[in-house]
Amino acid sequence: MDRDDRGRNKVKSLAGAFTTRTLTSSSAWAPLQIPLYRAFWFASLASNLGTWIHEVGAGC
Repeated sequence: MDRDDRGRNKVKSLAGAFTTRTLTSSSAWAPLQIPLYRAFWFASLASNLGTWIHEVGAGC
């Protein structure tokens, strides 16, 4: 990790991850072209699947 002149850690900018962009396709899958959105989408899918498996296994 980089340090400034006082020895503190520098924080790298996440500005590039939050920029707006125009989608090149009008299909339903077009939003998955955005890496950050894709990561959240798959994390949400995995979480929902895990919750469903847990509830089925627990007999809720």
